[in-house]
Amino acid sequence: GQQSLLEGDCPAVKVAAKRITDLMAVPLIQGTIRYGYKVDKQMGEEVEKAEGATFAAAVLPRVHACSAVDAKIIYDNMRVGATDTNFAAVKTAFENNYECMNIKCNDVGGLYSVTEYYDGAEPCVENNYECMNIKCNDVGGLYSVTEYYDGAEPCADAGKMRVGGDSSSANSISLSLGLGLATLFATVFSLM
Repeated sequence: GQQSLLEGDCPAVKVAAKRITDLMAVPLIQGTIRYGYKVDKQMGEEVEKAEGATFAAAVLPRVHACSAVDAKIIYDNMRVGATDTNFAAVKTAFENNYECMNIKCNDVGGLYSVTEYYDGAEPCVENNYECMNIKCNDVGGLYSVTEYYDGAEPCADAGKMRVGGDSSSANSISLSLGLGLATLFATVFSLM
């Protein structure tokens, strides 16, 4: 961005400025998710509720521009005076709008403890098939001799790849390796 500005490359500066503006929502989303977790799962009190409401209020217009329904879910759970907070609903409402807000799961990340992610607060997973011009059916699932591995069935549409199990399980590791190889091959063949 700065180099483009110094070179007078206005179109590149506009692209960089848009990306910077998009990324400015990330800490607000992270704060809302963090305090939503504290209030719901860790029995947060007034301070946590107030901080969560503050973060949510700052980012709600961006979410509302994408989905009034998801913005209302976040508002109802995080507003001042909310009687109940459903962390999973708040997290999902944000994730539903990442694409519209031009941010990615990796931009937001997850809520991490000292050694692992908090239960249910792991980062979401991007669907990278579209950017590689690969259809869900082209990838399929991870199949043993007689059946699909648990949680590694082929996805039903191009929008979701179902991955089950704990991240340390053999199925998840095998699936990750399979997806890594599929990505590598797709990249190599696109360069030919």
